[in-house]
Amino acid sequence: FSDMNMDFAFEREISEQEEQVETSDGINKFLGTYTKDFGSYKEALILTVREDGLLYWNAGNSYHGGWMGDRYTEYSINGDELKATNEGGTDTFILDADGSITATFSALDFYNGVYERNDGYDETEEYPGGYP
Repeated sequence: FSDMNMDFAFEREISEQEEQVETSDGINKFLGTYTKDFGSYKEALILTVREDGLLYWNAGNSYHGGWMGDRYTEYSINGDELKATNEGGTDTFILDADGSITATFSALDFYNGVYERNDGYDETEEYPGGYP
């Protein structure tokens, strides 16, 4: 029985490690910078996983209202859909076939919508001499 219990514990530990790797790999496809065009300026949406292992979002533009952001206490991935939960509710991010992401924030209507993938985004390029 001792050998069977050790085998079971080892297999369970391997299974849990594989699940963590799958989740980690799954989140990577969502991470990056996206931008939403408002005509005269763009708002950025940045999804990252920081050193503490938590998923974070930041959205904004330094020249138009500044930045907002928060961390999520948990998230789940189902294919191309990411549901992330924090104290404000559950936000949803859907990867679109063209590489863009559709964001639905439970408490922030302004930031809802489609963001184009734009990992090279630099807001200073919009206003090289500073905000007009």
